[in-house]
Amino acid sequence: MSPGAATSAAAATPAGRRLPGSRLQPAAAARHACCYLATQARPYVLHVSLHGAGPVAGSPFAVCVSPAAVAAGASVAQGEGLCRAVAGEEASFVLHPRDAHGNEVSAASVAEQLEVTVRHAASGQQAEVWVRPGRDDASFEVRFVTRAAGSHEIVAAFGGVVVAGCPYLATVAPAPLAAASCLLELQQEGHQSGAGHSGTDRD
Repeated sequence: MSPGAATSAAAATPAGRRLPGSRLQPAAAARHACCYLATQARPYVLHVSLHGAGPVAGSPFAVCVSPAAVAAGASVAQGEGLCRAVAGEEASFVLHPRDAHGNEVSAASVAEQLEVTVRHAASGQQAEVWVRPGRDDASFEVRFVTRAAGSHEIVAAFGGVVVAGCPYLATVAPAPLAAASCLLELQQEGHQSGAGHSGTDRD
């Protein structure tokens, strides 16, 4: 390609929607730098052509854009366990890791960054928590069990940065009445005979 040759480049989705910011910048003699901005993690098609000569060899090029780093502020938590539970019974919710543009992020790739805590708001007692990747690898399944009734704070964080909406406040109801756990206290009243009399009555 000669230094003075006119070239054009455009990145587009397979459906033909052109990405914003597609442009060429002279980089050196007979070379150009192509710039474009993709915010959606998906396949794209890059068309590069030389005016008067048609597409350059290999054009269009297939480009696959991957998600950016996980962003706690864009990640989403959902599920009944975020707002209510029962003492002694398992509760759960789902956490969807996202990048800053809202793209799904692989759960396996950020599992080591995730930390989830569930603690009793008044006493600070922590519940037992289990976390595992979801079936689609785009989410985490979080399960927890607490023995204490009352308000609990739920906090999820990636690399120390809390997920949007945290802390969630879940109300934990007391467990159902269990007859085997009930205590019965018997109190025996003392009986005094001849109260108010001492000795032997005499005429």
